[in-house]
Amino acid sequence: MDRSQILPVLTAFILLSISCASCQEWGTLRHDEFVRLITPSHAKITNHSHYQSIAFENKVWTESLWDYKKIFDFHSSTFTKVTLPSSLRRMQFDFPFYGELSSRDIFVKFDGYLEFGNDKPYESFNQVIAPFHYQLKLKSKSWDISIRNEGQFIVQYNDMEFYDSDGVSGKISFQVTLYDDGYIAFVYKEVPDLSSFEGRSFTYFVGTWVSEHFLPENKIELKSTNINYKIRNNTLIFLRPVKWCPTYSDCYSCVANKWKLPCKWCAEVQRCSDGFDTDDVMWKTYQCDISAVNSSGQCDTPRNPF
Repeated sequence: MDRSQILPVLTAFILLSISCASCQEWGTLRHDEFVRLITPSHAKITNHSHYQSIAFENKVWTESLWDYKKIFDFHSSTFTKVTLPSSLRRMQFDFPFYGELSSRDIFVKFDGYLEFGNDKPYESFNQVIAPFHYQLKLKSKSWDISIRNEGQFIVQYNDMEFYDSDGVSGKISFQVTLYDDGYIAFVYKEVPDLSSFEGRSFTYFVGTWVSEHFLPENKIELKSTNINYKIRNNTLIFLRPVKWCPTYSDCYSCVANKWKLPCKWCAEVQRCSDGFDTDDVMWKTYQCDISAVNSSGQCDTPRNPF
């Protein structure tokens, strides 16, 4: 690595170290300060139900984060080449996802996404992180998986190809990193012209989702974070976890939360929820999906137990 490559990598490492030190002192998320330091004024910032997305282009930071793992080559990193359509890995840390701790088992998919916990097409609960979910061309030399034990899980997709029928000329290289504090980073080093996807009913997906299949009524509920941002070379997207509904302990803070989450308050169980979390069974048992309120004017309304 020549001097021009070393400098941005070391800069990223130093800033990240500073941000980690400040978070330990002030008790905040350690990546908040780091992301704030590198986010330009023109970045697109969007609030979603469980995340705040921060998207912008910056070549220096893209190269720094892309090569960041090289700093740890002689430490505890493990690098694995993968050529199968799906590969099961086990993370070395608990990862908070949509307000809950996900399974440490994670399937890395060739088609540009990660899935927690299972690899069965008809499972009732699915948790997905998608830096670029699309049916890509399977080939012998494909992607790298980098697993670190100090709080990062990195998957790097190198020189991925599209099918001829997609009308895309060129290859795409992107990376997804999961941090132990719940942050997610998408890095796009090389992106071809994707204008051929415009106007199509089926296109690629960038973001996250959680889906739950309820039986026997055969009902599917979906919560997603769809990043509506035109990705190109040197694009960075950070997903910052935000406070979620069950963390609010009273009616007013629940329904009038500053993140404008679709939270509802159920007096019967004294719980705030969007109806989509691990206590969903209790929420439905007490008919909170019917009786819960979603405005501050309803908070003092007496509730009749059933």
